Amino acid sequence: MPPKRRLNAKGPAKPMPKIVLSPEDELNLKNEIDWTITQLQLNLQKCKKAADAEKITKLITLLGSTKTPVPKKKVIMKQEFPDYKALMKKDLAKWEKETENMANGADFSININAAKGSQVIRKSRRSQEPSSALTKMEKLSITDDEKNNEENGFSWTTSNTPFSFNFNV
Repeated sequence: MPPKRRLNAKGPAKPMPKIVLSPEDELNLKNEIDWTITQLQLNLQKCKKAADAEKITKLITLLGSTKTPVPKKKVIMKQEFPDYKALMKKDLAKWEKETENMANGADFSININAAKGSQVIRKSRRSQEPSSALTKMEKLSITDDEKNNEENGFSWTTSNTPFSFNFNV
């Protein structure tokens, strides 16, 4: 029986070195990664072949992963977009120009006549005058209620015995 082959003939793989970045560089790197992911997603939408779609999806997951080392992410970005920094600057300039044009062309004035044209008014089925029943209810008082009860021959008295059901029938 031949000896078992070692998977790593050179020995175990060395882990990628940790890179400590300043907050400004870290933000810049995050923006670069986000831009690359966005461009890959746009390419994925235009992609027609399944193999290309799988490749792009794999690259998106690698770039979006927090476990992927920074040097590997930079290599992926350089492979897919060799001059990605210049492309980012062009996109940023284009975006700023478009937003400036939109801000200049935007009309923030309020057109009062247009607002009046879309107003809907529905008439109520009931009359607009206060109902006579409501005015009578406001005039009623407890003393009026007691007078009506005495006139009808009925008076309400409370009992001192508690209420209970009689199930022993």
